[in-house]
Amino acid sequence: MSSPRPPVEEAAVRRLSPGWFGCGSTDPGNPEQLAWLEETLATTDATWKLAALHHPPYSGGFQGSNAAAREAFVPPFERYGVQIVFSGHEHDYQRTDPINGVTYVVSGGGSRTRRTGADDFTAVAYFTIPVTIPRPA
Repeated sequence: MSSPRPPVEEAAVRRLSPGWFGCGSTDPGNPEQLAWLEETLATTDATWKLAALHHPPYSGGFQGSNAAAREAFVPPFERYGVQIVFSGHEHDYQRTDPINGVTYVVSGGGSRTRRTGADDFTAVAYFTIPVTIPRPA
């Protein structure tokens, strides 16, 4: 089933592919965006529903949770069974335990990392991610 075209700039909010939904978290209270998100999530038959935002609704990191993103996006994510929400903004890696069925992942280490922290909902938090690169044989 095809979703209606998002009401705001294609780059800010769009359906990326079946089950992937992107939202512009710099203007989370945009009523057109929220209506598009509600309709798209309500009508999808995707088994996995994954969302992407810039600002994290849940973060124990340096900048913390974005209250506006949490207020705008968390209710529809929970209501329509979104399983995973990916966001950036923080310069670290974090993952929550599921919160009302939704797991939130912050991965913003593409730039210089910053210190991180933890909150009640934090399952994992790193400001550097240990990586082992095997040597060629």
